[in-house]
Amino acid sequence: MCAMSQSTEPSSLLYSQSTSLAMRTTIQGLRMKFPSVKNVTTVTLQNWIDGGPTVPDSGASAESSRKENTKKLIIIDTRPELEYSVSHIAESINVNFETEDMDRVKKLMLQDINYDSPDDSPGVRVVLYCSVGYRSSVLADKLQQATKPDPAYKHWHFFNLEGSLFKWANENRPMVDQQGLPTDKIHPFNSLWGKLVDKHRWKSTP
Repeated sequence: MCAMSQSTEPSSLLYSQSTSLAMRTTIQGLRMKFPSVKNVTTVTLQNWIDGGPTVPDSGASAESSRKENTKKLIIIDTRPELEYSVSHIAESINVNFETEDMDRVKKLMLQDINYDSPDDSPGVRVVLYCSVGYRSSVLADKLQQATKPDPAYKHWHFFNLEGSLFKWANENRPMVDQQGLPTDKIHPFNSLWGKLVDKHRWKSTP
């Protein structure tokens, strides 16, 4: 029994460390590929969802942190509907990253926070996620470009969720299925990228 335990634990630990290293490498690569897209950590997003304090940037004043906390929060899942139906962050809206209809996305965002126009709100945070962050960075970049010329969006801020839903799931953060019920399962995208999420969570159909 003892020998079996000793041989199993290092293997599990090695898998966990390998996954963590691969995730960090992926996050860094996406930051380089999308330099204009701001990122937010899973810890900070959880705090925003819970209504607690943000994790301020170095040098941020208490007043600026307080102002950040008054902003509305929109969460966008940029994966196809099948992946979204397996699991997603509660209250996130589903917008496929391939869409080019930014006017439709703007309307969906306003509906989500119950505003008629973007300048009705003093500030809005929009956090986008996918499996690891590529697709969400693509849509975040599109939204930044689409809203930049409009002064009504001056105080809107778009973020990619660092590590996206794979990192969120690996940290045992809450997700729901298509019925809105808690789940720990997640669509692996494919067998290659799925290596970045704990395999016992894999589920390819709702």
